Amino acid sequence: MSLVGSKASICILLNEDVVFWPGQRVEASIDCHVCGRRDRTVEFGWGNRATCRKTGHAVGGGLDSIAQSTRPVDDPGELVNPTAMIVDYAFRWDYEPFTEESSGIPSRKRADGGRVYFTLKCPKCNTVDEFSTQQNLVRPSRIQCRHCNHLLAIDRDTQPTMETPDQG
Repeated sequence: MSLVGSKASICILLNEDVVFWPGQRVEASIDCHVCGRRDRTVEFGWGNRATCRKTGHAVGGGLDSIAQSTRPVDDPGELVNPTAMIVDYAFRWDYEPFTEESSGIPSRKRADGGRVYFTLKCPKCNTVDEFSTQQNLVRPSRIQCRHCNHLLAIDRDTQPTMETPDQG
């Protein structure tokens, strides 16, 4: 068995005065040696918490770090004084090669198909709510306050981007 490290990255364009907090979990599609199935959605939390969403079993792994940075936005579109919030989530999981019984296809040492959670505070009504972004959404996507419909952010790019450096 080997330990595999991966990274999920997002860039959300925040409207003026919107407060952002990164989520404390990441979901990724991995090939799970525990259930012997490919493309299982696994939720990664802090420390040693990784759970297969389909069966609820532990996978071995977890979320290791979250790094945030910002950059200016070249094309603000309908946003006022926007900021690009970039967040990198580092996570790891136990990998053991297997061949999926139902398909006869060997497992892969990579993560893809991710979803990342984050929390936004509306500057108009002060409502705090959790949102998420995932790869299979139609873009651009408007993120609005669920209480007052104020435009909080724009999700322009297909994300999260997923990296698994050692795919040996």
